[in-house]
Amino acid sequence: MFRCILLAIAMVLVSGVTSLEAVGEATAPSLVMSPSARSYGMGETGVADEGDPCNALYNPALLSGLKGVYLAGGYSNLIPMLADDVHIVTVGTYFGFQSSADKLTTIAGGVDYAELSYGRWWERTSSGEPIQPYKSYERYLRFLVAWGMSPSENFHIGTGAAIKRWKWSVGTPWAPDKPCEPGAWAGDVGLWAKIEEKIGTNGRLSLSGGLSYLNFGRDVELCDASKAPLPMCLRAGVGFRMETAPYKSVLSLVGFRPPLLALSSYLDLIDETYRNSDKELILKWGSEISLVETFHMRVGYINDKPGRIRDFTWGLGLSLHLGSLQARFDFARRPLAEALGHENRYSGIVGINL
Repeated sequence: MFRCILLAIAMVLVSGVTSLEAVGEATAPSLVMSPSARSYGMGETGVADEGDPCNALYNPALLSGLKGVYLAGGYSNLIPMLADDVHIVTVGTYFGFQSSADKLTTIAGGVDYAELSYGRWWERTSSGEPIQPYKSYERYLRFLVAWGMSPSENFHIGTGAAIKRWKWSVGTPWAPDKPCEPGAWAGDVGLWAKIEEKIGTNGRLSLSGGLSYLNFGRDVELCDASKAPLPMCLRAGVGFRMETAPYKSVLSLVGFRPPLLALSSYLDLIDETYRNSDKELILKWGSEISLVETFHMRVGYINDKPGRIRDFTWGLGLSLHLGSLQARFDFARRPLAEALGHENRYSGIVGINL
C-alpha cells in the first residue's frame, strides 16, 4: 500500500499537480521534465534559449542555432524525502551543420531518451510475503529535426519539429494476469528567432524569442480502460544575452575564453492546454551570470498556481574549453510541490563546436 501511495505522490510531483484527484488530468510527466540542470537552475526556462541543446525539449527549433556535435546526460532523484529509487535518467545527442553551399542555412537534429523510474515493487503472496521484485517506469524516445537560416549576419530564424514514442510500464498491481503498458505517440513543433548587435569594441547584445506547441497527440488509454490526455502545452518566451570583453586579447593569452562577463535572462509563459480547469498561465523566469565562459551562476523563479509551486530555483555550472572541444557540468536545486522539500538535478554535456 505504501508503494501505491508513493507512486501517486511521484505522479503528482513530476507532473506539477498537487491534488491526487488531479493525477488523471494528464499522463506522461517525463515528457515535460527537462534533461538539463542548467534549465532547472534558471526556473525551468528555455523556449527562447539556444545556449543549451537540451532546451530542445521546450522548443525543437532551438537546434537550428547549433553548430557542432554534442552528447548530453542527466540524473535526478525526484523525491529524496520519501524514496531513493524514484528517479529520472536522460541521455541524448544533438548536431547542427551549416550548408556548405551558401553558409546561410543550418540543418540540425538529434535523438534523446529518458527513463522515469517509480522504483522497485514486490509481488506478494496472499499472506503478504514478497516473492518477486519488479520495476514500474515510463520511457520515451524522441527524434528531432530543425532548419534555420541567417538572412544577415545579425539575424537568425529557425523552425523545428519532434516526434516521440512514450510508454508506461505500470506494474502488476494494476494487471496481475498480464503486463499493462499504456503508450502513445506525441509531437512537438516550434519557432525561434534571434537578433544580435555589437556593443562597443568587444561587446555584444542579443535578443531572442521562441514559440512552441508541445506533446500534442491522442489521449492515452490507461489500464482500467479510462483515458487521460498527454501534457500538451503552448509555450512562449523571450530573452536577452549581453556580453562584454574589454580585455579580450589578454584573456586569450592567459588561457581564458572571452567574454569576460556575460549576463542572460529569460521569461517563459506556459498555457497547459490539456487542463479543463485552472487555466491560469504559468510564469517562469531565469537568469545566468557567466565569468570568462567558465563559471556560471544561475537563479530562477517559478510561479505555477495550478501546481502550487511559487519559489526560487538556483544552480551552478562549470565549463571547460580546449580548442573546439567543450564540456560543461551543471547542478540545480528546485522546489517541489507543497512541503515536500527540494529536488537536486545533475547534468553534463560534451561536444565539438564547428
